Amino acid sequence: MTRLTESTRGGTPRSPERTVRRVQRRARVQNLVGRNREIAQFADLLAAERAPCIIYLHGPGGIGKSSLLEAFRVCALEREHSFDCLDARLLPARPDAVRQSVEQVVASTRVGGKSRILAIDHTERLSSLDGWLRAELLPSLPAEIILVLAGRNRPDARWHADPGLSELLIDVELEPLESEAVSEYFQHRKVPERHRTAVRDFARGHPLALALAVDRVSRKPDKPFDAAGSPDLIRDLVEWLLGDVDEPRQLDALAACATVRVLTEPLLAAMLQRSDVHSEFDWLAEQHFIDRQTNGLVIHDLVREVIVHELRQRNLERHHGLIRIAAAYRLDGLENAGQLAALQAIGETIYTLRHEPHVKRQFPFGDVQCYPDSASAEEIPALQAEVARLEGDESADWFEYWLSREHTELLVLRDSTRQPCAVAVNILFDASDLATGSDDPCVQALFRYLDRHAPLRGAEQVMLTRFMIAHGTHQARTPVWAELAAQLNGLMFTPGIVLLGWASDLAHDWSQIDNTADAWILPDTEYEIGGRSYGITAHDLRREPSFQWAHNCVERILRDGDAPELRPADVVLLDMKAFEQAVVDALHGFNDDSLLAHSPLLHSPMLRRYGNRSDPESLRSLIQAKSERHLSASPKPCSLHEALEQVYFVPAGKHPAAAESVHVSERTLRRRLRAAESRLAEVLWQFDTQAD
Repeated sequence: MTRLTESTRGGTPRSPERTVRRVQRRARVQNLVGRNREIAQFADLLAAERAPCIIYLHGPGGIGKSSLLEAFRVCALEREHSFDCLDARLLPARPDAVRQSVEQVVASTRVGGKSRILAIDHTERLSSLDGWLRAELLPSLPAEIILVLAGRNRPDARWHADPGLSELLIDVELEPLESEAVSEYFQHRKVPERHRTAVRDFARGHPLALALAVDRVSRKPDKPFDAAGSPDLIRDLVEWLLGDVDEPRQLDALAACATVRVLTEPLLAAMLQRSDVHSEFDWLAEQHFIDRQTNGLVIHDLVREVIVHELRQRNLERHHGLIRIAAAYRLDGLENAGQLAALQAIGETIYTLRHEPHVKRQFPFGDVQCYPDSASAEEIPALQAEVARLEGDESADWFEYWLSREHTELLVLRDSTRQPCAVAVNILFDASDLATGSDDPCVQALFRYLDRHAPLRGAEQVMLTRFMIAHGTHQARTPVWAELAAQLNGLMFTPGIVLLGWASDLAHDWSQIDNTADAWILPDTEYEIGGRSYGITAHDLRREPSFQWAHNCVERILRDGDAPELRPADVVLLDMKAFEQAVVDALHGFNDDSLLAHSPLLHSPMLRRYGNRSDPESLRSLIQAKSERHLSASPKPCSLHEALEQVYFVPAGKHPAAAESVHVSERTLRRRLRAAESRLAEVLWQFDTQAD
């Protein structure tokens, strides 16, 4: 796991990049004004060795929390204390991810006899974990830790209500800068006297607004600064700053940085479609509203949204182009990535798409704060009661039944009080389950569809989300439901599944999701239970494999569902005997496009997975690749692959000539050829049914 932390423990810098970062930090700390009281309080804590304690630093966006943490870092290093800072914007809001990152930092930091400082910046991103932080994480920290939490939200009242916590808690609220501090900042930045009154009146003590206004004045000191009556400090300032950036490459770099959550230099190169973007990347890192983290650049949220809004207003197609490139960069290679990596890549991609109309309509994430978790045995009765309340007693009985079954997963989302706010029950089925059957109306409907339209073959499996419920609102499009749906996207990348479906309340409109996610109410799957009508919405991964689905979803969302040419064609599902014959026929017509054009293998799931193309050349390429990989190791002379190559792939003539070219008798060649056809059909069958 990449360590999402900035750490400084003194000593020689380990790289030029670290030296640059330290110089930038030092310059920003030197420009920090108006926070002497907070810095002195922190220094007193270090001198008194007050660990353990918790400094809860809070205030609105742009008020200077991150800059104050840099000052704390310098103060700690001057006194030979270790200082580590985690950026919550770069951490998944899950207990396991946060704990792992914290434990890595704590385990790697050892300073004999001195308190250690662990800071977590942007804690508003972890508000869903607030209860977990208090109850589990904090008590597990070593006693020599001084914990600094910095975020926009005030500490919850429970921080003060808990006697054990309140004794450790130091509540620090940052307020706008006073007039003397603003004057001191003007001196540091050498702001011309003629601009100071206008800038002061504009910024009203807001540090980020002040820094951006001074940036604008510094770039064009001869241009008057007039912000009278401005209702939106940050928006107006960013628009002016963009107008003052004359270099097109810098404007493009800003647009790229604002589009993604974290920008690395390789990602910037991809988004700008240039190999050398070193100067643009360094220029971005120098801006006051951009933080340089170990894994990339992160632009301030307030500035980000203004830049994106301005870009979409002026050139929506340009923004869409940046989204496409960033999405491709994240999603390429997902077929081998695993569920966790896929879920992270999809999450980053959804973030870039957050302004698109479809995402805003169907996935209203809003400010919801919740995280995925498992459920304890003690919580099951309450969850079952919620199912009964929303879907009826019969559904609640099936909820209890499926939880007792093997291959069933229960997922809950928890809110900031650590209480479940949504639940999903995922069940894995294979062909043996279909033979056994089920009395559950939902599962009966799924099995009916599979039997009539899409039979399972070989080791193919189906994942059904039998229950998908946000507490109190069921399947209405709420932020909690959107978060649950986003979590379930990761199931697309479960090895071996060919269809992912979920029980859908037909009282809601699913058409928009159908159009963009290629997930449809399956035919013959409508059923009633508890007085409600349901159907099974599903995506068939044999028609559109998971990694192609992820790429195509981006394009369909950018077109707001209007992309009929991206709708995957139906597949041909052959049984094993018909499949083996189709492989033999394809070999016999291997170099004849007119024959291969009629092969049912052109519409097979394996060809979709191989390259998403249905043409003779793609089929030839797949057959040769699988033969070379799986049939080349057989005994020499004349491996099974060589037999196919001499007779079908690159014919050496009729069988006698082919046998002579590989130094075997014609009889041996025919025997090897039969074995090769059988083995190749077996290999391709495994690939077609995802059993490889």
